Amino acid sequence: MKKRITKLFIVLCLLVFVNVYRINAKDNFLFFEKQILSALVSDTGSINGITYTFFQKDTFCSFRASFVIKAQIECITDVSFNIDHKKQYTHNVKSIQLLKEGREWYIASYTIEKPFFTKNMSVWIIISHSDKNKISFKMISNHCNVKICDIVQRSSGYYLFEAVKKGIKISYYQESFLKPGGFVKLYISAVKNDAVKFLTDYKEYLENTCLAD
Repeated sequence: MKKRITKLFIVLCLLVFVNVYRINAKDNFLFFEKQILSALVSDTGSINGITYTFFQKDTFCSFRASFVIKAQIECITDVSFNIDHKKQYTHNVKSIQLLKEGREWYIASYTIEKPFFTKNMSVWIIISHSDKNKISFKMISNHCNVKICDIVQRSSGYYLFEAVKKGIKISYYQESFLKPGGFVKLYISAVKNDAVKFLTDYKEYLENTCLAD
């Protein structure tokens, strides 16, 4: 009888230990996940003369950046709007296809290929506001061949060009709303890196194409 009681006591102790371990492991995981989300909430940095701020909350994320270049504003706006120029500095885009165009706007599709056979195609409308020295863009549709990676609901932004003492200040802004899911954090991290890379390539192309003497 004593042996049975002793075994029962040992079993109960083991069950309590396992449950406590599982609770602590879950709490540690939630704490770790919370720390990751907190680290992604806001990130400000500077690279190659570009200052940027990345912000994320839940399924919303935005990227804001600016830099100054000494060049003619007409050249800068042309490079920023013209689809043939865009093909030269959007290195992460496999192809850009013009679908429709008007006097100061056009609609184009962008195809991006990622690792593991992931292909994303999005359609955007780009509008030149020449009276405001501004170019805006808005996503019309988005599709990814891998369903779990198809998480972008909507996205929009703009380029703004302003004359300052040292040249032309270029401000860039983009915001996106994502579908809830486990790939949100991974997508946000990739978007931040891609945005910084894109602005770096864009600035370098402007300097090679529009730099004033």
